[in-house]
Amino acid sequence: MNDEVTPLSLNSREGIALLFAVATILLVAFLTYRGWATSGRRESQLDVTQQIVSRTDALLLAVTKAETGQRGYLLTGEDNYLEPYRQARSEIPAILLSLAKATKTHPEQAERVRRLGGAVNEKLAELAATIELRRHKGFSAAVAVVLSDTGRKRMEKIQNICSEILAVTNARLSQYSQEAQSSVHEGGRIAILGGACLFFLLIVATLAIKKGVARRQSLIGNLQQGERRLENAASVSEAANQAKSVFLSTMSHEIRTPMNAILGYAQLMLRDPSLGAEAKTNLKIIGRSGEHLLSIINDVLDMSKIEAGRTEVSPVTFNLDQLLKDLAAMFRLRAEAKALVFELVSEGNQVAYVVADEGKIRQVLVNLLGNAVKFTQTGKVTLRASLEQKSADELWLLASVEDTGFGLTAEEQAKLFQPFSQTSRGIHSQEGTGLGLAISRKCARLMGGDVTVSSNPGEGSTFRFEIPVGRGEAGVALKRTVPRRVVGIQSGTESPRILVVDDQLENRDWLTKLLTLVGFTVQAAENGEVAIRTCDEWKPQLILMDMHMPVMNGLEATRIIKARPRGKETTIVTLTASALDQDRHTVLESGADDFLSKPCREEELLEKMGSLLHIVYDYEESDKTDDPPSPGLTALKAATLDQLPAGIIEELREATSNGSKKRLNQLIARVREIDHAGPADALQELANKYEYDTLTKLLEEASQHSSSQRS
Repeated sequence: MNDEVTPLSLNSREGIALLFAVATILLVAFLTYRGWATSGRRESQLDVTQQIVSRTDALLLAVTKAETGQRGYLLTGEDNYLEPYRQARSEIPAILLSLAKATKTHPEQAERVRRLGGAVNEKLAELAATIELRRHKGFSAAVAVVLSDTGRKRMEKIQNICSEILAVTNARLSQYSQEAQSSVHEGGRIAILGGACLFFLLIVATLAIKKGVARRQSLIGNLQQGERRLENAASVSEAANQAKSVFLSTMSHEIRTPMNAILGYAQLMLRDPSLGAEAKTNLKIIGRSGEHLLSIINDVLDMSKIEAGRTEVSPVTFNLDQLLKDLAAMFRLRAEAKALVFELVSEGNQVAYVVADEGKIRQVLVNLLGNAVKFTQTGKVTLRASLEQKSADELWLLASVEDTGFGLTAEEQAKLFQPFSQTSRGIHSQEGTGLGLAISRKCARLMGGDVTVSSNPGEGSTFRFEIPVGRGEAGVALKRTVPRRVVGIQSGTESPRILVVDDQLENRDWLTKLLTLVGFTVQAAENGEVAIRTCDEWKPQLILMDMHMPVMNGLEATRIIKARPRGKETTIVTLTASALDQDRHTVLESGADDFLSKPCREEELLEKMGSLLHIVYDYEESDKTDDPPSPGLTALKAATLDQLPAGIIEELREATSNGSKKRLNQLIARVREIDHAGPADALQELANKYEYDTLTKLLEEASQHSSSQRS
């Protein structure tokens, strides 16, 4: 019997099996190690990409905060509005440094961050420059820089670079997610291979796989968390919009509150019978100038409101033909003052009443018609309007404004609807905010339509305004009334008790005096707490409640009063200086019966009070007028403009048609220098009163008379 042990041969089955087992062990070990190493590397990559996303979002928010603070300071000139600007400037360097560190291993991202740093520094320098201009040279100098469009372009450059960085980062996050999923499948295959080859490695392999799967699941969880962070970027944008809304609401209150006092006292003084005709004329100039300033401020606030997504569509039923006729009557006079033909063409309007946002439609058409008349020197302006049934349930308003003006180049058309953008002629006129067309397009798109333009240089322009509208019924249409001045409460009516609540003495004072003159019995309170006590003791029938007050605001006071049994019998009208529809909804939710916007117009205030309290007024005779013939017009006719050089007459006509008060003042000074003091004084008086229609008519007559003499 042979007891000799046979050596293990690598060519035998056992040797091959052993080699296969060893190779499998090494392969499993290698693949497992590679999986762990890859997981660790991906976790590191994920951390870096998440840092890039969060830092980029933080930078955008910081720059927005800086611009918000700058805008607040430009409008008010008060240093406390610069706090967001200062805070953002202290945050931005650290954010840029963190971004640079996170992208240093990715050359293309590092280059984008370098460009981003330069763009941000340019933007901050521009903000600092406008703040210094506002501080040392005033509002006009600072706004001139804003209107140059440089700031918007720099902000757009920052946003574009941030979008590039986020796009690359998002692509990497997606790639890491796919690799993690693939890695999970690879681990499963390794487990099957190891188990099939070596049973005794099953436990070890299973433990390794479980560990690998756990780590990969953790990686997938982190990737999902990263995706949620990207989704949260939308909430960061919403936070920026919220900051704009707070700024907008604050600015609206800060601007409209003093305007309420200015226009209120002007209206009140017009009721003084002891005032002479000239004083009343001056007061009306104050009123017109205040309304003009308010319209410019409203343009800026409207633009901010639209950008912040705080503008709503408010559809009502109204007579479309009447709206078009009112606009035609308004602009026909302006056109005729420039010797232009104005034509209204209403085509196929079979539906008299429509349902749409009448205020926004009027705003768009006024902007388009105003520009057409302003920039057309000869020829005509045409307003065409029609209703088109595009489908069984879809009715569209199609309106176009055509002019025979200078026309627009392709370059001008490309930037025509951008905020604060003006054509070369618009900039030359030195008038307007450059917001009218931007607001018009945004309003049209908000209503589901659009504003477009077609034009060629030298051939005039056509602006098309198209929106969907609904069919309306005459019975529910808004009723229009001609404003009439109230002189008092009809005799035999008991004097209603009115409580005026406002923290501003000026606003309480003019309202109290106005209502007392009309015949109301009035008391005043400076905040909500005093209003509640006065309401309990005096029991007013109507309260005019300001919204923003110290100690206790108007909303809280309204809730408390309305919660009491007596409060249900007390009518409360809230006076709000806010530009936001959301704030006005909050007013009504507090229990108030109605609200009025500041600045208050006396006819609107008194009519609303009369309707709520069922009061009948006595009105001023409709044919009565306080406007005597303009002394400036009389003097100008007497002095005659024929003696002026034809060139100056033409320049005066152009400045008047462009509405450029600054240019008019310069030309009138030239008239005075060439020893024509009489016409200069009369021209200056008309210019100071903004009587551009009268000026245009006189200058047209002088030009025609001068031409006939030369011929």
